[in-house]
Amino acid sequence: MTKAAPHVRMAEILLVSAVLLLWGYRMLPELLPVPPAPVIPPYRVELNRVDWTELVNLPGIGEARAREIVRDRAEHGPFSSPEELTRVHGIGPVTVDGIRNHLSLE
Repeated sequence: MTKAAPHVRMAEILLVSAVLLLWGYRMLPELLPVPPAPVIPPYRVELNRVDWTELVNLPGIGEARAREIVRDRAEHGPFSSPEELTRVHGIGPVTVDGIRNHLSLE
């Protein structure tokens, strides 16, 4: 068995080091603890007080529906339950169910 030249031995050491470094870099996300997801409070609006600019942040409510909600509230008085939103054109039970947890009625 012949002894490798010093530069060949150094190349082998560098190659093994690079492979170990890349393996460690790839395994790093699996070795680190996963931070908990940030707690984001649910977006809630007071249905009988906010203007249309806040209502557009509700899922499934665009600008036109938000303006219709405000107009209906002005014409027919405050909403006493989320289900009363169905009196607004374009809002049905599915939409109400989707935004129910975002509504407050005080």
